[in-house]
Amino acid sequence: MARASPTKVAPDLHTYTKIIGSFCSMGQLDFAFAGFGLILKKGFRVNAIVINQLLNGLCDAKRMGEAMDVLLRRMPEFGCTPNVVNYNTLLKGFCNEKRAQEALELLRMMADDGGGSCPPDVVAYNTVINGFFREGQLDKAYGLFHEMLDRGILPDVVTYTTVVDGLCKAGAVSRAKGVLQEMIHKGVKPNINTYNCLINGYCTSGQWEEVVRILKEMSTQGQRPNVVTCNLLLDYLCKNRNSTEARKIFDSMIGKGIQPDVTTYSILLNGYASKGDLADMHDLLDLMVADSISPNHQTFT
Repeated sequence: MARASPTKVAPDLHTYTKIIGSFCSMGQLDFAFAGFGLILKKGFRVNAIVINQLLNGLCDAKRMGEAMDVLLRRMPEFGCTPNVVNYNTLLKGFCNEKRAQEALELLRMMADDGGGSCPPDVVAYNTVINGFFREGQLDKAYGLFHEMLDRGILPDVVTYTTVVDGLCKAGAVSRAKGVLQEMIHKGVKPNINTYNCLINGYCTSGQWEEVVRILKEMSTQGQRPNVVTCNLLLDYLCKNRNSTEARKIFDSMIGKGIQPDVTTYSILLNGYASKGDLADMHDLLDLMVADSISPNHQTFT
């Protein structure tokens, strides 16, 4: 394209942005920065979109120091003001590296900016809250959730689901239940992922009666179980040596339009194996093959 111009269509900023993004996704950062150099050489005005491609590449390569330098120093030098997407890219990069505290410091920088040029949004808070939960820092995650509310940033379904999931995984299922109730009270409708997180929490803590209650509540909120829901129920029942009831749920899935996956079959196979029900195992394997579900390592184990 470049050699054919000006008589043909010449590459523009959008062309270079696509190429840079492709190189970054391939981990070829040297070529990506070479493409960025061509943008400067051609005299195109740099924007936040093209630089975000580089930020993504640097974060994927775990080069967070360089990403911070591009965001805070190089972008202003190019006359390009960082936007919330650029900041969120780095927040995600830090959290992926289990560096949620550094992500929090960057979030504070956004929130405390005197000019208010780039205040954090709900995505920024969701990212850092999730980062703290993944690192097992329950109090910091929950505290940041309340800080978000104090700053007047309205949580969305992703926020609430993240908090419910994090609390459940930390064994604080009662607090998670309270968050769900608050969510509904605030007019944010839980989705199937929200309910699955709570069901997993109750199953892990052995509260089957609460699982049944949540399933009924799901129905009143217009949410239908999916394959993840069924797998959670099957796993609980099989671990409690109730493969007969688990099989009833398995058989009812098709009637409800829920397609079992390889995890579904593997869970039930494990339930049969723990009881030594070899005939049922072989029948289920035949059904699995007929259903064109390929076994994985878990299945063979």
